[in-house]
Amino acid sequence: MHLSKSVGSTIPSRPPSHQVKAACIASVGWPVVLPPDWKASREVPQPHEGASPRRGTMGTALRSAPPVDRLRSNDPFAPPETSKIVVAPRPWLSLAVSALGVLATGWVLGVGVALIVFGLFLGFQTVTVRIVFGAEAFEVWQYRRRVVSFPYNEWLSWRVFWPGVPILFYFREVYSPHFIPMLFSHRQLVAGLQKFLPPAVQRR
Repeated sequence: MHLSKSVGSTIPSRPPSHQVKAACIASVGWPVVLPPDWKASREVPQPHEGASPRRGTMGTALRSAPPVDRLRSNDPFAPPETSKIVVAPRPWLSLAVSALGVLATGWVLGVGVALIVFGLFLGFQTVTVRIVFGAEAFEVWQYRRRVVSFPYNEWLSWRVFWPGVPILFYFREVYSPHFIPMLFSHRQLVAGLQKFLPPAVQRR
C-alpha cells in the first residue's frame, strides 16, 4: 500500500494494532479499524445507586448540582439565598435625571450639576441595591447584605407614583411611611406585592 506524499517513508501494508492512537492511524491515511469491544471498554463507569459523588468527578458533580437562576448567577449583588425573589434593577430613572441635568446646565449651571450628581448617585444605588421578597418580609439588600426588612404583617398601604411613569414607591407600615426611588422593575414589584402582602393591605 502506498501512502500520501506527506509521509516520507514506506509503511507495511499490515495496519498497526488497535493500541496505537487513532490520530496516528488517521495521519498516515489508514482507515480506523477498532475492535468490537472498543466502545464498551472505554465507557465511563457510572456509580452504583446510592453511591455518593467523589471529589474530582466532574460529570457526577455537575449532575448533582442544583440548577442556578440565570439572573441570580449573573448578578454579583443578588442575595445568596436562592429561595428569595429579587426584583430586577432598572437604570431608567438615573439616566433620565442625569440627562435632565445635562440639559439644565444650559440655563442654570448649578442646578444642572446638582441633577447630574444626583443622577450618578441613583445610578450607583441601582447597581448595588436590590429589592427582595422573602417568605415573611420585604427586604432591602446592598452589597449582598440585608440592610433592612419590613414584615408583611406590619404593612398598612402602598402606592406607586405614577403608574404611567413610575418614579417613586411609597408604602406605610405600622411605625412609619417609607419612600424608595423606582430603581427596579415596576411590573415585578407590583406582582410581588400582590403575591406576598395580606389582602387587608390597601393599594392606594
